[in-house]
Amino acid sequence: MNPNFLQAGPIWTGTPIWRIRLGVVIMKDELEYRREVKWMEEITIGVGVAGLAPDGSRFKVKNEIRRSDGELCASVTSTGGFMNLDTRKLVAPPESILAAYQSLPKTEDYAELPSSIKTRSK
Repeated sequence: MNPNFLQAGPIWTGTPIWRIRLGVVIMKDELEYRREVKWMEEITIGVGVAGLAPDGSRFKVKNEIRRSDGELCASVTSTGGFMNLDTRKLVAPPESILAAYQSLPKTEDYAELPSSIKTRSK
């Protein structure tokens, strides 16, 4: 995972997603504590994608918190998707946002996720 991801720039540039009536919905957070972090101890937070639907409508992002010696202290895995703020339905994000998620480093346990978009049968 890339601990310097946030220094590389924003995930997406241009129009804020709320202006295009898109919201991020977190459906589940999993938190695992492993080691204590002491007050004012230096830590590094790395981010990687643990899962992504081919259309980007569903994602799983993993953050790892490490001490300065590299020991893993905690991990937070968030599963989410994108919602159209007008229809309140899950949707695929614009290509630029999908490309940003695809550019994140993949975790060792990466798995492709199913799409959140429901198709109507004819």
